[in-house]
Amino acid sequence: MGRVRRWTHGVVAICLALLACAAARADEDGGDLDGIGVDGGIESPALVEQAPMLGPQAEPAHQPAVAFVQIGERHLCDLRLDRAGEKVESRARRASRVLEQAIEDGHPGDVQVRFASSLAVLYVGDTPFIQLDAEDATAAGDPSVAIHAESCASAVRQGLRTEMRRRSIANLVFSISLIVFSGLLAFLLLRAVSSLAARVGTHVETTSEIPALKIGTIELLTPGAVRIAASTTVSVGKPLVQIVIVIGWILTSLSLLPFSQSYGRRLTGYLLVPLTTFLGRIGGALPVLVLVALGAFTLAVLMRFLRVFFESVAQGGIQLRWLAPRRALPTSVVIRALVILGALLAVGPLLTGNVNEWGALRIGGVGLTVAFVLAMTPSLANTAIGAFALFSGHYRIDVFIEIGRHSGRLAEVTLSDLRIIDRSGAEIRVPHVRAFLSTVRVLGESLPSHYEIVVDSRVPQGPIRKALVDALRRQGRAAHVELTEIEGERAVYFVVGTAAPGEEDLASAIADALTRAGVAFARIRKLDTA
Repeated sequence: MGRVRRWTHGVVAICLALLACAAARADEDGGDLDGIGVDGGIESPALVEQAPMLGPQAEPAHQPAVAFVQIGERHLCDLRLDRAGEKVESRARRASRVLEQAIEDGHPGDVQVRFASSLAVLYVGDTPFIQLDAEDATAAGDPSVAIHAESCASAVRQGLRTEMRRRSIANLVFSISLIVFSGLLAFLLLRAVSSLAARVGTHVETTSEIPALKIGTIELLTPGAVRIAASTTVSVGKPLVQIVIVIGWILTSLSLLPFSQSYGRRLTGYLLVPLTTFLGRIGGALPVLVLVALGAFTLAVLMRFLRVFFESVAQGGIQLRWLAPRRALPTSVVIRALVILGALLAVGPLLTGNVNEWGALRIGGVGLTVAFVLAMTPSLANTAIGAFALFSGHYRIDVFIEIGRHSGRLAEVTLSDLRIIDRSGAEIRVPHVRAFLSTVRVLGESLPSHYEIVVDSRVPQGPIRKALVDALRRQGRAAHVELTEIEGERAVYFVVGTAAPGEEDLASAIADALTRAGVAFARIRKLDTA
């Protein structure tokens, strides 16, 4: 509180010193304020000399009414006679209104006397406010209308000068009061900003529960990054805000004092005009590398957002009706690739320059682009086929397929390949281009098995073949039975079949079928290799 009191006393002392300087300057000016001249007077001295002198007049039978031309409560000159049907009170009120309006305008101008025929017309600036003639001079006790008009003009001139000085001092006192009040307010704002910055900085540094910046369930900034961003913002923002407060108070104070308004306008121009010009030039003449850096930062933030968003969709944190979770990650890759491509197309003109000028940079950029596209042609073709296969639903997951010499359960479809789990549990990745150029056999929900069956060749083979076909067809799948060899007492059959859902041992079903048919067999061997 001691510091606040001392600072307040200092501000008050400075303001009182400014008030004293202003009063001293007003006295030095001699009251010639806002264009009110001291030397104003009769426009034509010759007319004054030629004006007829009025001789002694007889006293009127009755005392005429007196009305005063005044500013506020200050009487300037008096009127005693009616003129052209207008009462003397109305003449005085009309003249007073003209003078008050001139003061309100701030520049009343000089008070002059102009003669027209036998009339003397008083002007404030270019506005007439009263007419006087010989009868008015006689009623006021003056020997001529010229002397009476000059007397009234001098009184009005002095009254205007006094009123303008009074108003100037009142405005100066009010302005200094505003400066003191705004100074105290600015000081309180400085202390509030400092205190708030200290509390926020302490909270950021000491708290252990800084939340991450999220949109829904998508994390854009980690808690550590949020802590660093908040601390940096407080450190940079505190002095900037305080400087703005101090400069605002200084400019406001200068604009309130009459003798410093010009300096305030100059200082405002010095501060604001260069700032606006600088910002305009920065917007129009930023280096290309700076624009590329800003675009790269924005692109990185967008890439992170897209990756985190589609990972949340794939994990089930975000549910979209139009996108299945298993397709979220490939969709993320496609969208990010399109965004990067669009960014490259947008930044291309900045790097290559005018499209009509083929400079070295433009030629080099086009050459690199063509080389990159040619080098990436196989990969791009594979990705294009994969995108079609993925989003068209051409393949079903968990269905057994056969591509060339590879077969197994289809586990996943990505943008680059088909992932198959074979009989041994190993993962086989088949590129989409390979699948496009090969025959793809869809084997169903179970993988067919190949068996070699050896039976007695001395018995009729028809019943044996029928028993094998019936045994395979009872599994509910297509069957293939082929007699491949007869040698001595051995007949060899090649059998292809698929076990029924829930059954993995097709050999047992074949053995049971042959036993029920009364067929003796020597061997049943599975030919499939792991």
